[in-house]
Amino acid sequence: MSFYATFVKFRAKDNRPVPVSLPVQLSARTTGEAVTKLEQLRAAGRWPALADAVRLFKDGKEADMFAPVFDAAA
Repeated sequence: MSFYATFVKFRAKDNRPVPVSLPVQLSARTTGEAVTKLEQLRAAGRWPALADAVRLFKDGKEADMFAPVFDAAA
């Protein structure tokens, strides 16, 4: 099953998610598996510098949003 992920940054004035990437296709069988793949980006140090979170879409509707927790020391 295909999911699409869009990386977002939260606007300071109203915390609204603003896209900072084009949608990227993500192959996964479930929403949980897709989020696990996104978590692996952060763990591998490959999370986009501008992104605060990622919105996950399935069939054109938002299925989940993942906002990783980064080390304060990093």
